[in-house]
Amino acid sequence: MTGFSTSDLALLLYQAAQDKNRWPVLVAALQETANPFDDDAIYRNPAARRELLDQLLPHISQALDMADRFESQAVSQNLLDRTLEMLPMGVALLDDELNIIMLNQQADRTLAEHEMLANHDGHFKINNREQHKLLHHYIERSLEDGSSHALMLSPGNPRSVSLLVCPADLVKDRDDNDPPAVTLFLSNPDFQSLIDEQTLTDLYRLSAAEAELTRDLIHVYDLRSIAQRRQVSELTVRTQLKSIFRKTETARQAELVSLVLSGLAPLRGRESVTAKVADDIGESTGLRYCKGAHGQRLCFAEYGDPQGVAVMFCHSVRGSRLEVPGGDSVLRDMHIRLIIPERPGYGDSEALDERTVDDLAEDMRCLADHLELPQFHLLGYSLGGFLALHCAARLGDRISRLGLVSSLAPPGKEAGKPLKGMMRLAVALADKAPGLAETVLDHMARTILKNPRRHLGSSVDRKLLAEPDHQERYLLALRESCRQGSMGFVQDLQAVARTPLPEPSSLALPVYLWHGEQDGQVPADQAIQLDRWLTNSELTLLPDGGHFFIYSRWPQILANFVAE
Repeated sequence: MTGFSTSDLALLLYQAAQDKNRWPVLVAALQETANPFDDDAIYRNPAARRELLDQLLPHISQALDMADRFESQAVSQNLLDRTLEMLPMGVALLDDELNIIMLNQQADRTLAEHEMLANHDGHFKINNREQHKLLHHYIERSLEDGSSHALMLSPGNPRSVSLLVCPADLVKDRDDNDPPAVTLFLSNPDFQSLIDEQTLTDLYRLSAAEAELTRDLIHVYDLRSIAQRRQVSELTVRTQLKSIFRKTETARQAELVSLVLSGLAPLRGRESVTAKVADDIGESTGLRYCKGAHGQRLCFAEYGDPQGVAVMFCHSVRGSRLEVPGGDSVLRDMHIRLIIPERPGYGDSEALDERTVDDLAEDMRCLADHLELPQFHLLGYSLGGFLALHCAARLGDRISRLGLVSSLAPPGKEAGKPLKGMMRLAVALADKAPGLAETVLDHMARTILKNPRRHLGSSVDRKLLAEPDHQERYLLALRESCRQGSMGFVQDLQAVARTPLPEPSSLALPVYLWHGEQDGQVPADQAIQLDRWLTNSELTLLPDGGHFFIYSRWPQILANFVAE
C-alpha cells in the first residue's frame, strides 16, 4: 500500500476531531492513500481498499464521537456567550488584580461611556481612588468565601451605575486550572431605553399604540407631552392608559413602570440577519407538496411572479427549497416564476432508497404535470447542475433551455484538473461506503454551520461569504438541507460516480454555462470541456468568480438565462 499508514491516518483523524484546521491535512492524506480517480494499486485491488476502510472505520467512529463532544461543549459555551450579550446589563469576568478576562458588549460600552469607569489597558478601573480600593477589597472577599457585594457609583445621578461582585462560576464553567476570578455585574445607565415594544405587545396583549404609550411612560413623559408628541388628544391617551391598566392588572403609573422594568421587556430582541434574509426570500406560498414518481412526498416552493417565465431550479448538495441566492424581489422584478423542488432526503421531501438520476427526472416530470407546465427552463447549481444536465437529457422537449452554474461535468468530461479537495473524497466515500459517507458528511455539515468560511476552497469565496447577507442565505438553505441528515447528499454523490454520460444528441437545446475561474471546488476546466462537448452551448467564464459567485451575480445570471 502506498501513501500513509493506517496508524498515520488514525492519528490525523483524532487531530482533526480536536482541531478542525487539521481537516485539509487529513483529506490530502486520505486522497494520497486511496484515491479512486488515480490508477493506483489500491484502486486495482478492491480487497486492499476494503481492508483500509475496515481498519479506519473504528478510528473514524471514535474520532467523530470525540468531535461531537468537543462540538457540544463549544455549542454550550457559544449559547452562554450569546445569552450574556442579550442581557440589558454589563457582565465582566475579573481576576484578583482586576485584570479583565471577559466583557460582554454592554459592559464594554459602559466602561467606554461612563465617566466613573474605564478599561485601562485591560485593567478594570474606577475613577475614584476610595471606591476602586473598595471594589478590590470586595473581590478579595468574594474569592475567599464566595460572598457577593454591591457598590453604587454616583448615587443620586440619573446615570448612576451599580456594581455587583459575585463568584465567577455564576456565568462561566471553571476548573482548578483557571486563575482566581469573580463575575462583576454592571447596571445599565440607559436601562429604560432598552424597553422593546414588541415584547410588551407579546407579554401583555397590548396594541402597538398601547405598547408605544407604555414605553413613553417609562421614559417619564407626562400624558400631555405624549399627546403632543403623537399628535392626538389627551383624552385618547387617557383612554389607552386605562386599557393598559386593565390588561396589565395595575392601577397607577408607578405600578405599571415597576411591572415592566422587573419583567422581560428590557431584554430587547435584535433582528437577526437570518430573519431579514428569510423575510426577503418571501416564501409566501409556504411549503407545497406533490407526489413523486414512486408516490413519495415531494416538497417544493415557488417564488417571484406567478405569471412569469417558469424556471425550475436544481439546488446544490448543501441547498434546499430555501436556496434563493438573490431573494424574492429580484424574481418579481424580472417576472420570473422560480420553482425549487427538494430532492428526496432533502428538507421536507420524503427519502427514497437507492434513487437514481432517472428517478429525479421522473419526479421533475411529475411536478411539472402537477403545476400544469407543458414546458419550462431548467437551471442547476453546483452538483445540482450535473443532475439538471442528466434530467434535461431524459425530459426532452419539456425543457426549453438549460442553465448550469458552477456545475460538475459528467464522468468522461473531466479532462484537465479532476474534482478537488473534499468533494473528491466525498464522491469516493459515497460510491464505496455510503454509510460512512453519511456519518462524515453529517459531521461536516455541523462544522460548516459553525464556521462556513473556514471550509471554502478559495479566497474569493471566503471574501464573498464574509458578507452577512450572502452568508445567511447560504446557511439558511444549508440548515434546511440537513433536516433529515446527509443521505440525500450521499445519493447525489453516488449519481456522480455511477451515472453514465448522456448522448450529445439528447442535449440539443440551448445550454448556458457560467463558471468561476477561481472555483476552489469544481475546476473551470470541467466547464470548458463540457462546453466543447455540447452542441449548442454558451460559456461565460468569470475571472474573479469562485464557486459561490451565484450569490453576487444572481440578477445577471437570470437576465442572461431568460432573455429572448
